[in-house]
Amino acid sequence: MGSGLSKESMTVEQLQVYLEDLKSRDVSVTVIVSACHYEKYEVTETHNEIVPRTEADGDAFGHKIVPVSRRRMKQRKVETCRQEHILPLQLSSDLTGPVLLPLLTKEHPILNVKMNLDVFPLDGRSSEILDQFKMRLADQFQNRDKIIETEIQYSVGGHKTLTAGKRLNLQVYNPEFEDEANSGSCCFGPSEKTIKISIIKKFTAAPLHYAANQVVPIASSSHAPPPRFYPPPPASYPAPPASYPAPYQRGPSIQDLSAYTPFPSGHAPPPQAPYNVGPTSHFPPPQAPYNVGPTSHFPPPQAPY
Repeated sequence: MGSGLSKESMTVEQLQVYLEDLKSRDVSVTVIVSACHYEKYEVTETHNEIVPRTEADGDAFGHKIVPVSRRRMKQRKVETCRQEHILPLQLSSDLTGPVLLPLLTKEHPILNVKMNLDVFPLDGRSSEILDQFKMRLADQFQNRDKIIETEIQYSVGGHKTLTAGKRLNLQVYNPEFEDEANSGSCCFGPSEKTIKISIIKKFTAAPLHYAANQVVPIASSSHAPPPRFYPPPPASYPAPPASYPAPYQRGPSIQDLSAYTPFPSGHAPPPQAPYNVGPTSHFPPPQAPYNVGPTSHFPPPQAPY
């Protein structure tokens, strides 16, 4: 039995909008690094004890209550530094299935929702990147204090932030039966229904580059630059100028030579001079070496001295 609606109650319609908003949001992966140490301190505790009476009390019979003080050593945690770092993500996907809400009636006008968040890396590479990211941050805190602690926190924002490991309790009602939902006292009230909802998220971590104490996500090179970086192709090629030489004319083909009439049998074509430049030009006739004139020849041999 319940005690009516609380100030943070929401309607069924508001719950459905909240669930759709959670499904559409990306998960946030945060690494919390803290430096701390433990120190001891002394406390004095006082409690009452029942002890027998003595003759000094004027009555040797019975018991009395006496306050007793004791000192104890305790230990407390002292945090000297704390930082939160968000892991850059490449992809966040929602795997939450459809949520079926029970029907609320006059007999059961209130629905108690117990909501939790489950987050998983999408692949082994993302787990390695997260572990390396956490270890790098822990190394930067080594000289801050004696103890370095790291914690990974998954959360999804919205009307109310949902954090993994922390259950979120919501009270939902149907406005049609709001009077029945509020008709309760501290001991008796309307009957309530309970439902458990799990929001499931998976993520892919972005590749990281570490430069000194800075973490820079590596941009993916699998995509081409936007089309505006490419020059537009010409609409048409320009026509050649009029001073260009005439295009090459193909000579007669084999089929064109089929009508060629060879020379009569026993005759050969007339000889042609090589390198015929023009219709009447020929190479000059060969000349004898050292030819001085048209009748000159080499001198006759002479007798030896």
